[in-house]
Amino acid sequence: MPAPIDLNFALRLSPPEVAAYLQRQGYELSFNWFDVWQEANARSFTVAKVASLDVLQAIHDVVKRIVTDGITERDFIRQLTPELQKLGWWGVQEVELDDGTTRKVQQGSPRRLRTIYETNLQTALSVGRYKQQITASRLRPFWQYQTLDDQRVRLTHAALHQRVFRADDPIWRTIYPPNGFGCRCSVRSLSLRRLEREGLVVESSEGKTRTVLREAGVDKVTGEVVMKPVTVVTLKDAFGNDVVFSNDPGWNYNPGEAWLFDEDAA
Repeated sequence: MPAPIDLNFALRLSPPEVAAYLQRQGYELSFNWFDVWQEANARSFTVAKVASLDVLQAIHDVVKRIVTDGITERDFIRQLTPELQKLGWWGVQEVELDDGTTRKVQQGSPRRLRTIYETNLQTALSVGRYKQQITASRLRPFWQYQTLDDQRVRLTHAALHQRVFRADDPIWRTIYPPNGFGCRCSVRSLSLRRLEREGLVVESSEGKTRTVLREAGVDKVTGEVVMKPVTVVTLKDAFGNDVVFSNDPGWNYNPGEAWLFDEDAA
């Protein structure tokens, strides 16, 4: 299980941007988590297998208070559990699908609420961090991909650990974290002086990235295997061997860029 997100760090990280992101999200009902896709997730709050706006609003009301009120993961679960039970969105339930058939699905549970908490907080932090780094990119034009460098880091994410690209390198359009559910990766911005002092090398993604289709899941209504794009980055390690990064299906975008574009268009 991923380590809990440091909420104290979250509260220090530009609360206005993070809170604004959570506050301004709209709502989108969906059955499959991949129905609301990528950039749309930056604008809409959605939870898979939620077909009731009342349930979605109840969850989002508490999500919006994660940063403003400093709600911890434990409190998030404790507050939402009785409310969702009252609304009937809890445990394994028989649900009618769009084609008229029914299926037993897992709705609310402590594990699902933990995922909702972590995903929304991590994405909101990413949006706030990206906005800050874009603003400061003239002074700190180099961005370094970082993992927590522990045994829980996915090998497909570890391939980019400490690699540096320019802030305007197109690679950040698709690999700016989070890059999957439970992803704990982040980006550090660097000045030229810091870059040289740490002896880091700036790379270019040109010719090193490709887009491939990978299975995102199975549509519970149609039974169709849903394929979605992911970004694959192939680099060399210190010994000249290939190391390969790839994000997870559904995370092949930059939440902060999508949010800023939507904000500018508003």
